[in-house]
Amino acid sequence: KSHFKERDIEQMLRLMHRFTEFFPEHKGKKLYGIMAYVDGSDETRQMALDSGLYVAHIHDDLFDLDTTTPFTPRDFSQPA
Repeated sequence: KSHFKERDIEQMLRLMHRFTEFFPEHKGKKLYGIMAYVDGSDETRQMALDSGLYVAHIHDDLFDLDTTTPFTPRDFSQPA
């Protein structure tokens, strides 16, 4: 995403919950989500992390995994 907003997180979470509907051959495998962005607020970044999504910041031709310590990613293949 160029401009990372709360609605982008909501959209990603909906897609993660429906992933195996689109790709049934992956049912039973662990499933993690990542949001990559160029521009976004600290609040939006934290919201994505709190939702269990990895967050990556793209800047200066770099792709930085932007998680906090401790961070536990959510396995979306498991019921919430």
